[in-house]
Amino acid sequence: MSEVERLVAAIDERVRAFDRGDHAQVLDGNALSEVDRLLRHADEATRFEAIRVAAWLHWCRYLALPADSEQPDLRAAIELFMQVALVDLRALPGPLLRKLLHTDGVADSAPKAKTVRDLIHHVRRTGDPAVLEEALRQLVEAAGNLPDDPDSAAALLADLDEAILVGKQTIGTIANDHPYRSTVFDRLASAIHARYRRTGMTADLDDAITFGRETLPASMSTSSYVAHLSNLAGALVHRYDLAGAGADLDEAIALSRQAVANCPEGHPDSAAVWSVLSGALCRRFQRDDDGADLDEAIATCRRAVAAATDPAMHLANLGGQLRLRHALHRDDADLDEAIDVGRRALAGVATNAPERPGYLMNLAGALRLRSTDAGDGAALDEAIALGRQAVAATAAGSPDLANRLTLLGTILRDRYEKSGDDADIDEAVRDWSAARASVTAPAAMRLRAAKLAARAVTEQDGLSAAAGAYGAAVGLLPLLAWRGIGPDDQQLLIESHAAGLACDAAASAAAAGSVSVGVELLEQGRAVAWSQLLDLRGDLSSVHRAAPDLAERLVACRRALEQPYHTGRSEGF
Repeated sequence: MSEVERLVAAIDERVRAFDRGDHAQVLDGNALSEVDRLLRHADEATRFEAIRVAAWLHWCRYLALPADSEQPDLRAAIELFMQVALVDLRALPGPLLRKLLHTDGVADSAPKAKTVRDLIHHVRRTGDPAVLEEALRQLVEAAGNLPDDPDSAAALLADLDEAILVGKQTIGTIANDHPYRSTVFDRLASAIHARYRRTGMTADLDDAITFGRETLPASMSTSSYVAHLSNLAGALVHRYDLAGAGADLDEAIALSRQAVANCPEGHPDSAAVWSVLSGALCRRFQRDDDGADLDEAIATCRRAVAAATDPAMHLANLGGQLRLRHALHRDDADLDEAIDVGRRALAGVATNAPERPGYLMNLAGALRLRSTDAGDGAALDEAIALGRQAVAATAAGSPDLANRLTLLGTILRDRYEKSGDDADIDEAVRDWSAARASVTAPAAMRLRAAKLAARAVTEQDGLSAAAGAYGAAVGLLPLLAWRGIGPDDQQLLIESHAAGLACDAAASAAAAGSVSVGVELLEQGRAVAWSQLLDLRGDLSSVHRAAPDLAERLVACRRALEQPYHTGRSEGF
């Protein structure tokens, strides 16, 4: 091994040690001596590699040193990386690349990208992973705060669609050992997840999880491992909300605990990591009724609040969890704090922020409890006003719309029961009916709203008047217990949300003079219970033995046909 090769290997090992969390290796006094000797001895054949590893060592030193110290390492890294960019833009660190892409200091051979669309077009021409990572990063950030102008928002989402498509086409061309591979996978998963939150396309959620899992092995030795774990856990939580598969929630909690275990104090992602774990634990409490999960969720959420530079989202989450604990134990201190942190969350978020409707609804729920406990009419009126604001600010295709409509309807029903004003119960029925029709919402939420509407109509106008509402509710049963989740989850969902529903629907139809329709509804409910819970499907074992590839394709087709929701297409890999 030549002297240059030995020095390249030694400096490269220092950089790898930095990635593993050992900053002492790049700060060691001998490191700069090695760089100096390497640059003096490198010839034309080895000069690019020498400059590359030297640039990375200076960059790692810049990251390791205190922010308020002088930054000669940053200047040295920029000077060296500018030379690297002439040959291979992909070799630059992401943060520095972002800076260079938006200045005029990059050499003529590098893209002078001024817009995301420029970056996407550059990736189409070159397949450059570094530029793809930057485009996806910008779009994920922008998707979290869409402009008010509908045309601008639509243009941004169109760019997001194109970047995801280009990313899927490019990802297969990136070598397994490429330094940007795991980062691009993670950015692509985040972009797809961001689009799901905007459009509710369930195929996007599956893709985000697939890409997130692909990222994990390659990211274990990198500084982004914690973020990868937490992002994947968050996507699994969203899929659990949508379909109710307990395995997704259990995996999310396990991944979140891994992320917490690997997240030191002061880590930039610590607030997000604590938040995802808190949300997953809260959902397990709602599934299993274990108060210890809720207590841990609240304690974990408090850590997220303390770690966050902008705590509004975590305050809103904390308020929701405290509201749940108040409902469990009737402790007024929990409710008082839930209202207080809910108001603080609202005060800390912009009026056009996409998360604001959720904060409004959290506070509305807490004020509803205040009204219930203390008979506070002003709190009930405020809860309705906040709920209406939340619904009005929620996009029509949002997966969250049904939940907000359902809670608003419930609060309106509370006021109707106090005042007797038919306008309130009429509005509640309209809200519940709209929630039931929201195709991007979880089936359990849609079914709950459908039952609330049917019961309200029955109380107002009699059993026969509710036949249509009950029929719509029964029509949701196949979506509630779809075959993409396990039999235990199917049984839990049916027992929790559908017990007695077919009988009520049949009685309503009979009362309306349609006995035959009532029999059909009763049979439909019975058939769902038998076919879903006993999993009566064709046996493909003989096909597996004779033609395993064909059997796998049949299974994939069956699963695709049984998807509970479909609101758009997803591009192929």
